[in-house]
Amino acid sequence: MEEQWFNIFNDLNVKKKELKELKTKHNDLTNALIESFIQNNIDAIVIPNSNKKLILNEKKSYGAINKDYILETLNNYIDEKSPKTTTDLAENMTESIMQNRVEKSKHSLKLVKK
Repeated sequence: MEEQWFNIFNDLNVKKKELKELKTKHNDLTNALIESFIQNNIDAIVIPNSNKKLILNEKKSYGAINKDYILETLNNYIDEKSPKTTTDLAENMTESIMQNRVEKSKHSLKLVKK
């Protein structure tokens, strides 16, 4: 029984290494495909000899809003503009804060049926 346990333990370690290598290759190919899709303005491709389609997804996110960011944006806004009413000031400053955040894009690939 101990020998069987040991053999299974070794087999699991070998399979884990194989899986890690496959994941690394998969990630490398995914990154290369994403780069190719972006450079060639491709949104999707049909996988030959299958009923599958590979789609490029883009997810946009914005930088966090923290105290330092708000303070900096408000100071810049107040130096540049001065609306006449407090409502206009509040609305314009809020809009300025939301628009000046750093935008980040993350791409991924999704496999779907045609």
